[in-house]
Amino acid sequence: MRAGSAGAERRLSQRGRCDGVVALGCDLPLELLKALQQLGVPLVLADCDWPGDVASVTVANEAGGYAATQHLLAHGRRRVAFIAETPDNPNFSLRCQGYRRAHAKYNVEVHPERVQAGTLGPDEGYQATRKLLAATPFDAIFAANDTAAFGALRALAEAGLQVPGDVAVVGFDDIALARYSYPPLSTVRVPRRELGTVAARELLKMFAGGAPESLVLPVPLIVRHSSP
Repeated sequence: MRAGSAGAERRLSQRGRCDGVVALGCDLPLELLKALQQLGVPLVLADCDWPGDVASVTVANEAGGYAATQHLLAHGRRRVAFIAETPDNPNFSLRCQGYRRAHAKYNVEVHPERVQAGTLGPDEGYQATRKLLAATPFDAIFAANDTAAFGALRALAEAGLQVPGDVAVVGFDDIALARYSYPPLSTVRVPRRELGTVAARELLKMFAGGAPESLVLPVPLIVRHSSP
């Protein structure tokens, strides 16, 4: 079940309607989680964490953000921008923390104007990059997800900039289209199939009386042609 779908809270909070729930995503209504907890419905969060005694399976968002930014800094880029669709997404916030930690490791200052975010939508990477182009020099972009990176590639091409020669770009997720962008996108791979498999396994374990756990899956950096 994807949290936030119409009627999810009403349907699932009724006793006897389900044996357990795997809830996907970071747009989880607290009211739904609290209702399920009060009913004692076994619950596993996938791709999201929540304070309290709730089972969850997430990915190493902060470490992934660090790896992506460190890759750019290690190849001599010193003006790395960060763009995200929305600053309110907790996964994006963790990826930004990794971006900042990598800069601290290399003793490179993070300039506030190089951190751009907007609202949800496929156009945000494009708009954020246009804002960057108007505001500050930069030689690399770490995008909090691949769709934002695709928008960045378009904005850079329209500005006559070469990728990765003028500006390197790294995304996050490794969705299927990442290998078909021009140039093919370097990105941090989220193991989506494994997320679902492990979440289902955790739910079955809870059915058998096991205690809820919080698990974090590693995310490898996949280097293609949009970065050095």
